[in-house]
Amino acid sequence: MVDAGILQTCTVAMQFYGKTQQWQQAIGVLGMMRRDALPSDVILYNAVVSACAMGKQWQQAVGLLGMMRDDDLLPDAITYNALINACEKARQWEPALSLVKVMLERDLPLDVVSYSAAISACEKAEQWQQALELLKMMWADDLQADAIIYNAAISACEKGTQWQKALSLLKDMQEDHVRPNVISYNAAISACGKGEQWQRALSLLKDMRHIGLQLDVISYSAAVTACEKCEEWNQALSMFKAMREDGLPPNVISYNAAIGACEKGEHWELALFFMEMMRSDDLLPTATSYSVAISACGRCMRWQHALALLETMSSDHVIPNIIIYNAAISACEKGAEWQQALRLLQVM
Repeated sequence: MVDAGILQTCTVAMQFYGKTQQWQQAIGVLGMMRRDALPSDVILYNAVVSACAMGKQWQQAVGLLGMMRDDDLLPDAITYNALINACEKARQWEPALSLVKVMLERDLPLDVVSYSAAISACEKAEQWQQALELLKMMWADDLQADAIIYNAAISACEKGTQWQKALSLLKDMQEDHVRPNVISYNAAISACGKGEQWQRALSLLKDMRHIGLQLDVISYSAAVTACEKCEEWNQALSMFKAMREDGLPPNVISYNAAIGACEKGEHWELALFFMEMMRSDDLLPTATSYSVAISACGRCMRWQHALALLETMSSDHVIPNIIIYNAAISACEKGAEWQQALRLLQVM
């Protein structure tokens, strides 16, 4: 009875350490228990594994498997789910898939928790093929994917520039009677942007409004970026305007895409205007902002303005890189200002 009381107390302590992300304390208490030959069980170890997972200590978590074997304890499905979750939080997709394989070899049931963590690990590591393979396995096991799982799979496809598969998953989601949310659509819109499918991106925005979803800054930014990549500068600026009219403050990504649209449309004055708007919105222009704005000036034979932008970079705490210098040099060349171009080559 005394040992059982000690075990219960230690388990509660481990669970507390997990919730408060104190994995070192959990490992320390476990070490003390083993040193003093105090009893342990799978539930206790699961709590320690979860504590390591919360602390993104996947190697510590996996190392606990050896300790369990030494203590003649057999890890269960909860143990492996916690281990996969630890790998997911640390963006370790390969160990996560290895653990899934072990569960299959041991005939341990994979549930929604198992698949969700493993698919998320693949998404974070941009492994879209593995994410979709896990989703197929899940369907084969007659398990219902939820919005979190679908979102992770769509995001994995977005990161892998697989816009067709992202849209297919969005359709599967609806057919599976899982309501897509803003995250689902934002990932799909971004996937269309990377695939230079600006019309599909805007169509998804309309779908969001149709089903009553509130567009956010990410929705609009992804749409602006999609239009900008396809050199549809008029559409990009129209989306940017709609975002502000909806009362949403643009972020750096939105502004950079808008400046990029101005560069492609050869509207250097608008590009400079957006640079000023960024500052008025308490956003500092980035290296990307400057490189695109300088390029916009160069395309319009405004080498003086390109050099002026180069001079103001230090006030925004931006260090010129080779892309920025190349844009400025190109601007000088187009303006037949060879001496200025040579000067920039010397200071690069």
